Amino acid sequence: MYTAALAIVENDVLDAVTGDDAKPVVKEVVKEVVKQVVEKPDQKMLLDKLIKWAEVSTTEDELKSIWKANQSKIEDIKSSDADGYKRLQARFAELKLKLKGE
Repeated sequence: MYTAALAIVENDVLDAVTGDDAKPVVKEVVKEVVKQVVEKPDQKMLLDKLIKWAEVSTTEDELKSIWKANQSKIEDIKSSDADGYKRLQARFAELKLKLKGE
């Protein structure tokens, strides 16, 4: 899909005929749409992996280290997928309580 979008954007035939200077704007819009399409599955996969890694933690320190090591990625999830972030945060909190009780 990315290559198809790139091929559309990189086609200069229309610009050569119209002399339109709006090409960079179109490129940015297409790139943003492609970026969103590509990143959504990656973020869901990352979210699922973080939860799985947390579930195999045996200590509270391991759980904290997973969160801290992935802080920038978690912030990306927080800004783009509020529901996914809430789910991640709730699962980590639940596991933290469980590990404290042991």
